[in-house]
Amino acid sequence: LAERERAERLGERVGISSDWLFSLAKQYARTGQPDRAAAVLEVMEQQVTSESFDYARANVLEIRGEVTLARGDHDGAKTLLESAYGVWSDVNRLEALAYAAYRSGRLEEAERKYREVVAQPTLGDEGQMYWIRSHHRLAHVLEQRGDTAGAIEFYGRFLRLWQDGDADLPEVAAVQERLARLSGERAGR
Repeated sequence: LAERERAERLGERVGISSDWLFSLAKQYARTGQPDRAAAVLEVMEQQVTSESFDYARANVLEIRGEVTLARGDHDGAKTLLESAYGVWSDVNRLEALAYAAYRSGRLEEAERKYREVVAQPTLGDEGQMYWIRSHHRLAHVLEQRGDTAGAIEFYGRFLRLWQDGDADLPEVAAVQERLARLSGERAGR
């Protein structure tokens, strides 16, 4: 309740756009803070009316799906995210479906969807972070499925895309270590 009230007050005071609220809620959900994401979602829901564009309605459905996934209801999340994709189909919603499949252990589905995501470059908007990270997640899925060559390829693509980003992020260091390990294993065969 306190989170929702803070989000509402902040939104009223500075007039936060629904896109910004969407990004905030998605970050909360994906970093294991579903209650905070749900509080922001409540503010988003108050902004959506029957006259709202499909894009805004799809954003609400997607965040409902992200919160549901963060709370461990994988089937419910898939249903909500598929509904969001049905209302407004774009690469960012496809990435949410891929992420849900990944988190749910549906690796074949995750691979298929992540391949679709990485085939549609998304640079220059808020979704670019998820597009870039899709290369990392696809590599991890391929590694789990035993496709070492594919994992090496997509870990490498992730690092090339991230080359101008923060090199000291734990995620980047972990990918560098994985890539070195997989490349070494492959060379040792």
